[in-house]
Amino acid sequence: MPMRRLTRALEAVQRLMEQGDETADDLGDLAFLTGEEVAPENEPAVSLRLIDVKSSSAAYQVASSDPTYAIETLARTGKAIGAPQEAEWPSQVLSSLRDLSDIAKAMSCQIEFRRPGCGRQHGPVLAVVEGDTYRQVSGSAFASGPTSILGRVERVGGATAMHCGLRVSSQPRKMVICRVSTPDLVRALGNYLYQDVVVSGMATWVRHDWRLRNLVIHDFEPPKTGSIMTALKQIHAAGGSAWDEVDDPGAEIAEMRG
Repeated sequence: MPMRRLTRALEAVQRLMEQGDETADDLGDLAFLTGEEVAPENEPAVSLRLIDVKSSSAAYQVASSDPTYAIETLARTGKAIGAPQEAEWPSQVLSSLRDLSDIAKAMSCQIEFRRPGCGRQHGPVLAVVEGDTYRQVSGSAFASGPTSILGRVERVGGATAMHCGLRVSSQPRKMVICRVSTPDLVRALGNYLYQDVVVSGMATWVRHDWRLRNLVIHDFEPPKTGSIMTALKQIHAAGGSAWDEVDDPGAEIAEMRG
């Protein structure tokens, strides 16, 4: 395998080992959706290294600082590939599968992950990635459609892509990295940093739990200003005062419902 592809494959597998790290997950989202390389500050908890490389061999042995975790992670990934609609799909797993699928497609092969074997015998298969694995996973695991959602703007900009980091109430622990359709919209969103806005666009959800995966923002509404008392007075003046002349509002509402 060419060195560049081997390096890319090893980096992809390393990202699989980091899928339990919430900080790494945010960084993975940012890199996956914007194309920017964002490195974590600390070394990964579980590291991999290549060992015993043999010339002309298509098999590569890898050692892990935590072999049990590495094997369990690869086995879990293999099961997720087999039933993509049931998996949660952290961003590291998605970006890893995308890279591994690209490599398998470019080399017209499949990539197998196996347990350690004895001598020339390979161990049982843990996971298999083929050229169309990422396409199949993304087609089965996600649903897309137009939506509007309330969120807090926490990041705006991007060196290689226009994006916005949004914190939504249904997923308060994890920022959703959104693409933004135009430069003017990016600049406008920048004026509402750390404020709540209603954004509209094409969203992607994980089918397993209908968690918002990403969003392409085409428009937004800024936060409303003014007091609640002023708004209630305006509603009252627009026709709400008619209830003042109703003897029994509760009975009237019950009758309308009946």
